[in-house]
Amino acid sequence: MEAQAQEKLTKGMDFFHAEVNTTATDDPYSKGDVPTFKSDQDKYKAAAIEFSAIVDGKSFGKVPVVARYYLGLSQLRSGEKQEAMRNLEMVSTNSKDRTLGFLAKKVLATEHLTSGNPKGAKDILEGLIRDPQCQLPKGELSLQLSRALVAQGKRDEAIKVLKDASSQGAAFSGLQQKLATELDKLQKAPGSGANP
Repeated sequence: MEAQAQEKLTKGMDFFHAEVNTTATDDPYSKGDVPTFKSDQDKYKAAAIEFSAIVDGKSFGKVPVVARYYLGLSQLRSGEKQEAMRNLEMVSTNSKDRTLGFLAKKVLATEHLTSGNPKGAKDILEGLIRDPQCQLPKGELSLQLSRALVAQGKRDEAIKVLKDASSQGAAFSGLQQKLATELDKLQKAPGSGANP
């Protein structure tokens, strides 16, 4: 049972990362060993079918958790937002794989922010930043949190988050440059309370 689940997971991952070519046929392997689909929509739907088979099956362990995470991503990218959010929520609370749970929370925060729910994004991101077991880059999470705060009209809080994050990383990293750019932009923006 586990071997079959692993095979389906591999096939689903291959489909998820497949190439897109408008001349592709209905057979994803017609152009060779690398699966090719006519559109992103087609590849994500095909991947979702593979991941669903694992999630709906009788497998236990880490494979179904990984499958559910990628099922959520596939659904999100193919426009099935409600189902995607449900699957990602399930992964985010799973204790079998904490890292995958943190990744699911990050995707949920991003989706909340892009869909007009900055408070939902803020709550998730603050939790991730505070969690000592979360191994996701804190600077990246802080950057996202600052954007959620700005969307809520909390520019001064966003500036504080960026300043705190800037003081905690390697001085010349690409992320530090992003943080500095975002901080500079917020401090120069009207209504930030900063003096030019």
